[in-house]
Amino acid sequence: MHIVHGELRKPPFIKPGCGQDGQSTMFAIEMSEVVKDFRSNEKSYTNYKAILFAKSPAHIEHYTNTLVEGNFIVVTGEKLKVEQS
Repeated sequence: MHIVHGELRKPPFIKPGCGQDGQSTMFAIEMSEVVKDFRSNEKSYTNYKAILFAKSPAHIEHYTNTLVEGNFIVVTGEKLKVEQS
């Protein structure tokens, strides 16, 4: 289980009509986290990508209203793609 948090770097990619039944909506998000070393003043960045699926109208509305560029969010999931730079 992975738990990551960060600020949404850009608006999510939204694709309706996903899943085997074609009734789910996909939300692909990218988050970034900055950690600053106060001794050296160096910053390190970690970027996270996550894909969320919603089927019910209430979930779709919630994700649409919550996953907004600049919002700070927490995501828990089984699989995450992590890129460090």
